[in-house]
This record gives sequence, C-alpha cells and structure tokens, in this order.
Amino acid sequence: MKISRRKILISGLAFGGILTGSNLASWSGQEIDKNLSFFVPATGERETITYWSGGVYLTDGVAAVNRILRDYKTDIIGSISVKLLDILHSMLMSSDNYKEIEVVRGHIAVEANRVPFITDSPDAFHNAGRAIDIRAQGVDLGHLVEDFVRWFEGGIGIYPKKKFVHLDLGPSRRWIG
Repeated sequence: MKISRRKILISGLAFGGILTGSNLASWSGQEIDKNLSFFVPATGERETITYWSGGVYLTDGVAAVNRILRDYKTDIIGSISVKLLDILHSMLMSSDNYKEIEVVRGHIAVEANRVPFITDSPDAFHNAGRAIDIRAQGVDLGHLVEDFVRWFEGGIGIYPKKKFVHLDLGPSRRWIG
C-alpha cells in the first residue's frame, strides 16, 4: 500500500478536527459545571451553588441562587436572571482574583422600597432580577469595574464610599454613586 502526501494530509486534518472538536466542547462549557460562590454579609450566609450542568440550567441550583440572593430585608425571594449568573460565572472563570462574590444586595422587593421604582433606576433592575450589587474580598473596586466592562454591556455603577459595584442587564451606562 502506497501512502501519499495527500492521504497523510487528509488523515491529519481529520484527526486534528476530532481533537479540536473535543477540545471545543470542553472549552464551550459543555462538559463543566457552572457554579458561583456567594457570601451575603447581611444574612451571614455563604454557599457555593452549581446552577448549570450537562448543558442545562439546574432547577434546584437556580432556586438556591434565588434564595441566597433574596431581599434580606423582607425575606421575599425573587427570580434572578440566568444571563446575569452566566456573566458573573464568565468573569470569575477569566480571573484568579475571585474566589467568592460578596453580595451587598441581590433582589429588592417592591415592598422594600418606600418610593415607586423609576423604570430605569438601579432598584427597578434589582426588582426584576436583572441586577446585583457586589464586591470581592481583596479586589480593588476599580479593578472589579474593569473586569465587568470586559464582560458586561449593561449598567455599571461604582459606589466607592459603600465599597461595592452595581451591575445590571439594562442599557449600557456608567456612573459613580
């Protein structure tokens, strides 16, 4: 049997395609679990939650996230956007700086707010499960914002006096509070 360059090249491309395909499946997250570690100082709760596995969102995992990010002032559980969770997860995976997300505020129930929500206010996004206020232990707020800007097209507010960053899935805007 005579082996030609063409057969070697075609075999090499086919084999390379198989390897690339399997690496791509791993890289795209098909084979890894997505989890987030939260610490909520207001309640003292600390938990690592797997919310996605095997290519699907886990009902129990998403429910656990909703519970830990509930409005701690009223104990009302909202529904946090999985898109927001995925962005947080991507940010965490891209850096060694974040082991845990310290949650200043997750869901804010309408009942907790004494004034009506303004449509594009940060609190309205919290109420809709599309915002979170966070900090990360040992990470400068400016650095945290820089990381968000890479992953996030929505609203980003930095609150230097209170030492947290707000992020929401609203229109792209930036502010200092």
